[in-house]
Amino acid sequence: KQLHDRLVKPATCEPSCALVQRLELDVSPRGLQLRVEAHAAAVTSVRLPGPAASWTPAQLTCDQEPAVVVLQDDGFLHVRLTPGQHVLEAKGPLPPSDAFALALGDAPQRAVVHADGFAIDGVRADGQVSDSIQVRRLLPAEEHERAESEALAPWLVLHRDFELGTSLLVHSSLERVSPSGTPILVRVPLLAGESITDSSLEVEGNVVNVGLGRDDSKVEWSSNLSPRDLLTLRAADGARYSEVWTLHCGAIWHCDATGLAPIVHVVDNRWEPQFRPWPSETLNIALQRPRATAGQSVTIDSAQLVVTPGVRSRASLLTLHIRTSRGGLQSVTLPKSARVLSFKIEDQERPYRRDRDALQFTLNPGSQTVTVSFQEPIGIATVEHAPAVRVQGGAANVSVTLSVPPDRWLLWTSGPAWGPAILFWGQLAFVLLCAFVLTLLPGSPLRAWQWALLGAGLTQVSAVVALVVVGWFFALHYRAAMPEQPRMRHNLIQLALLAWTVVVMSALYAAVRAGLIVQPDMQVVGASSDASSLQFFVDRVAADLPVPTLISVPIWAWRVLMLLWSLWLASSCVRWFPWALRCLRTGGGWKSKPKKVEAAPKASAPSVTQPQ
Repeated sequence: KQLHDRLVKPATCEPSCALVQRLELDVSPRGLQLRVEAHAAAVTSVRLPGPAASWTPAQLTCDQEPAVVVLQDDGFLHVRLTPGQHVLEAKGPLPPSDAFALALGDAPQRAVVHADGFAIDGVRADGQVSDSIQVRRLLPAEEHERAESEALAPWLVLHRDFELGTSLLVHSSLERVSPSGTPILVRVPLLAGESITDSSLEVEGNVVNVGLGRDDSKVEWSSNLSPRDLLTLRAADGARYSEVWTLHCGAIWHCDATGLAPIVHVVDNRWEPQFRPWPSETLNIALQRPRATAGQSVTIDSAQLVVTPGVRSRASLLTLHIRTSRGGLQSVTLPKSARVLSFKIEDQERPYRRDRDALQFTLNPGSQTVTVSFQEPIGIATVEHAPAVRVQGGAANVSVTLSVPPDRWLLWTSGPAWGPAILFWGQLAFVLLCAFVLTLLPGSPLRAWQWALLGAGLTQVSAVVALVVVGWFFALHYRAAMPEQPRMRHNLIQLALLAWTVVVMSALYAAVRAGLIVQPDMQVVGASSDASSLQFFVDRVAADLPVPTLISVPIWAWRVLMLLWSLWLASSCVRWFPWALRCLRTGGGWKSKPKKVEAAPKASAPSVTQPQ
């Protein structure tokens, strides 16, 4: 295996061990002659221009000696070379057709062409070559037309997509329709004022040479058009391709196409007419910029400001969805102490200019999303206000979101009418009112202040649970005053009260746990808000975004209050449960089934002796 690995070890120059330095191409009525100067760094091979189906040499030498040549699966003739410099010479008759294409197997560094009565396409004046070259016999016009009618040339489709926006662009593609297997080089006329942006294509005057390899099915390129008011398109006459024109008219242009009827008007819900002209047909596209009308050219469809207070600083994120017809300068006013962290347009960093409090930036025509992230050296306080932000020209659908840190107890908030509401204080007022009403009920076991404290702690559980706790006190009170009941009913009442007691103990435990561990439930509702995110909405502002207010204190204040309430509850339970036990024992705790008493046996009557 080691011997095998050494023998088949590839050369260090692989996969490119050969370099074609120079190619001389001599075409005359006598035939085609090639002279190739090649350099080899190892034992390798070079491909001759072909493929063999297009042209096969009758004589092939390497350094004036018969060359070792083989036809590979790719359809090209490969000449074997040893390390060093070599000169390959190939001669052969021309194909019977008046035009044929050759694909260059290994592209040369420089090519030199000598043609007598023939035209060579694909070789530039500086000696650079394309992937394919085409040899055309120069014939009089009549013979040229007759030859084209007799030969069945390959057929292609030329697509031109016109993108008319701030600049006029043309995206072209040449697609093969006929079967592959032969290289093709096509001369495509340029439009008036068209300039190719692809340096790999050869341009001769107003014609671009486009080549397709024998296995290539499509080639694409782009170009620019000089500004104009009228764009005239004319389909080529006698070309080896048909044309398809697609018009993408931007928002800044009014395009009026005359001369041809489109075969397609709308593509993906957009007006993109498509034309398929016959040879020599003409299409005129008049380009006119719509006149500006009075009114604003910038519309801010929506604005979102998300404020996240911190211990030492406050972070904010401003997002603007903007539509503009002209572009231009736009400004946003931030607080004086704000420091911009990032500025993006369509998720890409863009430059901006800070003029005192105003942040100025430029917009391009169309729709775009502007994101500004800034920070202020302001720690969270008891009374927190959103940063004052002003947007030039006003905005619609404005939302301001205030994030509540988890270590703060939310007390109150104020701002636009369409915003959150805190229902906890209303519930607490209702609980205090109910505490006063409960003391007025006959047989109330607790005083007003006791009902108030108990109800305040039970605000962190559901109202149903709170009613269960209140009902337990009255149930025990009425149990103590309950008259004597039959045994079965008495025992069922006792079991029900015991189960009720277990439920009440679980409810009180849940209230203590919610107060000491869980975040306080301030019952924040409205505008899709919750206890950690307060959202305010305004349908339209003239310039200044709303500045809502947040009132909060550290969460330990809530924990201290709930700890005091828990201590009070524990001390109260020490008194309540003995009272509950006495109520349950009133009239007997549990009535057992009375035992049956066996009756004493009856004494037999004494016998009387009858006298005889």
